[in-house]
Amino acid sequence: MAEEFKDPRETGWHPRRAENLTGHGEAERRLLQAHQSGKLHHAWLISGPAGIGKATLAYRFAKFLLHVPGPEKARAYGSLHVAPEAPAFRQVAAGAHPDLFVLQRAVDQRNKRLKTEIEVDDARAAQGFLARTSGAGGWRVAIVDAADDLNTESANALLKVVEEPPKQSIFLIVCHQPGRLLRTIRSRCLHLPLEPLNLEHTLQVLRGLPKEAIGAEGEGDLRQA
Repeated sequence: MAEEFKDPRETGWHPRRAENLTGHGEAERRLLQAHQSGKLHHAWLISGPAGIGKATLAYRFAKFLLHVPGPEKARAYGSLHVAPEAPAFRQVAAGAHPDLFVLQRAVDQRNKRLKTEIEVDDARAAQGFLARTSGAGGWRVAIVDAADDLNTESANALLKVVEEPPKQSIFLIVCHQPGRLLRTIRSRCLHLPLEPLNLEHTLQVLRGLPKEAIGAEGEGDLRQA
């Protein structure tokens, strides 16, 4: 029996496991205030260079929405921080929250690698996920990581659900080069661009990583993402 290929993205420092976010306080405040207003837009395009924290921010906001779904309770918070012992944090960190869907390149077990693109069937699975009722009665969150990996068919499938989102659902779309993303998807998102980390913040992130992360190879290994 052939050994199962392990997803190289499944590391101890994966962005969904991060307890903190470095260098993007203004973006975090913008998301928090949007939720607190009770008028949270259904799709956000989180853009910027690879490795600066885009996926970490997306997962951080997902944890917060799943932990504090109501805007009234959210108004008592000054940040998106969720304690690691909270059920929403633990479930997201384990990749097991029933109300979170991650659209990303799938694993190709036959060829022992990650697929080169996000395929249309994966994007259609996001449609099916959002069509279901929330398991906890709150938000359904879909993270796209990263939209740069969409092909024409999967981008169009994503567009269909972004155009007509179900109630209390939200897309957090991570993108390295937003200018290359389908214009009709961009037009339906609120754009949240992140700036590159300064030297102080870069060193802070590096100090928090284990030695094996600093020496790792492959996309997404050394990142806040």
